[in-house]
Amino acid sequence: MPLTLLDQISAKSPELTKSERKIALAVLDDPALTATENIAQLARRAGVSEPTVYRFCRTFGTDGFPAFKLALTSELSREGSGPRESVKPGDSVDDVTRKVISGASSALKELSRSLEPAILARCIDLISQSRRIVIAAEGLSQPAGVWLQVRLIRLGIPCELSADAASGTLRAASLRPGELIIAISSTGQSRMALACVTAARAGGAWVITVCPDGSDLAALDCLQLSCPRAGTSVQDLMCTRFALMPLMQILIAGVSLRRADSVWDLQPRLDKAQSELYLPTAAQLQEQAQAQAAQAEPAAAQASANSQDQDKLKASQPIQPIKPGDPVYWKYD
Repeated sequence: MPLTLLDQISAKSPELTKSERKIALAVLDDPALTATENIAQLARRAGVSEPTVYRFCRTFGTDGFPAFKLALTSELSREGSGPRESVKPGDSVDDVTRKVISGASSALKELSRSLEPAILARCIDLISQSRRIVIAAEGLSQPAGVWLQVRLIRLGIPCELSADAASGTLRAASLRPGELIIAISSTGQSRMALACVTAARAGGAWVITVCPDGSDLAALDCLQLSCPRAGTSVQDLMCTRFALMPLMQILIAGVSLRRADSVWDLQPRLDKAQSELYLPTAAQLQEQAQAQAAQAEPAAAQASANSQDQDKLKASQPIQPIKPGDPVYWKYD
């Protein structure tokens, strides 16, 4: 399947010049906005000159900015990735459903374009090898941190979650080399995340940041997993944070494969502990009863046989009196 224009820009970004990477970042950050801008507006937003924008467009096979915009608009139309529409008074249930689902789909597409396999591989490796992990996530980014923490513990990895500046900074400051902090911020502007990363780096710990490109957290020059930039509306904020959950699952899936051989001995205990957290359903109770009955039948038969063997009089053993209730055998083998 041929790469889309946005996929090409994302894939070739490392090979571009510094100025061209600024344009790529601006385009990938908001493709829908780019499709509505003129060349001067895009140049100003990216902080480059207009001739640089022109050369950038030629790099991706289009003859100037108008042709680039046309190709981008056509692609966004095919993908249904136009500007996110906010829910507003007067919307019907169908309108709300369409807008929310469309926004979530757009955020997932942005996530897919922003992830770099080499960085993901390094992050999975660090998580898999860390002796201790601290996750720093507050506000609406906290659910993604909770999800990651629980799943990593489920894989037998010591993991702590901090959702406030005080405990987060102290935990980060206590990290040593060979340990890891994962700072999650869908805006990249969280004061707590910034403080935690700074404290962890001072102690020589590994650092992974999950944040948008161009944010203050991304500027710390750590190992960064890029996530879609949060918008200003409530719907944009939720769509961006929604994209964090699949990103966490990507990490978990990779770590589960990486750690498969090293945690196999823990799995029975972890499975048992997890199963005891929930009340069984009627169907599960029925299955358990059937399984216990199936196991009990041969066990009972064997126990009866053993009892008969023990109760039978044997010539080589002392004679034992028959007790009340013991079976009486009327014939011998």
